[in-house]
Amino acid sequence: NNATYKAWRHILPYGGTEYLSRSVFENATAEEICDFYNSDLTREKWDDLLYKQHLIEKDPRTGAEILFWERSLPVISNRDYVFSRRTWKDGDCYYTITKGMHHPKQPENPSVIRVDPYFSAWRMRTIPGKVPGTFAGECILLHFEEQKVQQDVARMAVRHGMWGVVRNLCRGFRGFQAARREEEETQDAGGVSMRSYESKKRQRGLHTRFRRAVGFAFPVLLGVLIAQQGTGNIFDVLTHAKRGLVVVKSARQRRALK
Repeated sequence: NNATYKAWRHILPYGGTEYLSRSVFENATAEEICDFYNSDLTREKWDDLLYKQHLIEKDPRTGAEILFWERSLPVISNRDYVFSRRTWKDGDCYYTITKGMHHPKQPENPSVIRVDPYFSAWRMRTIPGKVPGTFAGECILLHFEEQKVQQDVARMAVRHGMWGVVRNLCRGFRGFQAARREEEETQDAGGVSMRSYESKKRQRGLHTRFRRAVGFAFPVLLGVLIAQQGTGNIFDVLTHAKRGLVVVKSARQRRALK
């Protein structure tokens, strides 16, 4: 999709992890990227991890929003988020900040773990493209969330699952961009311009969700079972889980060759 993505991580003193990433979409503008990232209705189409979302409250003067998300994550149970989000333009750049919070209209659900603390910050701008005379949209993202899971396991999940998320994001953005430019459908635009807040629960294909969960969970389960024959500590689990991923990948490649 003519895009580049690079990410870095910073392990905090207590063990949690912050992530910094840079995404560049050729033949795109900062406004398109900003509207795409802030469109939760569009996110429902490309983000397979977003189980449901809705708007809780909005400030009509500033465009600041308070939102609820529930995400279906591989291996671990669902997590939900209550956060504020505000977007604004300063010069040629667009900025978005989100931060976790509590809200009386969305109390914690005992059956779903609330992500807290949580924060993200974006800076989006239009830059020269790879080809002279063209342009591209750049997004710098700083992100942190505490999912309340063992930190080594969380980092392994991000390392192995992020590429799939990025590919879906790129496809989702190009679809959003094409629809926006061709005016084939109405797109909402987050905190930058007015949007419709009507949303419905996403209908998911159980077969697809089950297949993705098994594809990730099987190597981890294999690592746990093998590690039980050794010391049983987390490092054994991680080591053998990686071996399990190699086994599954090799089996898929053999099937593809047949």
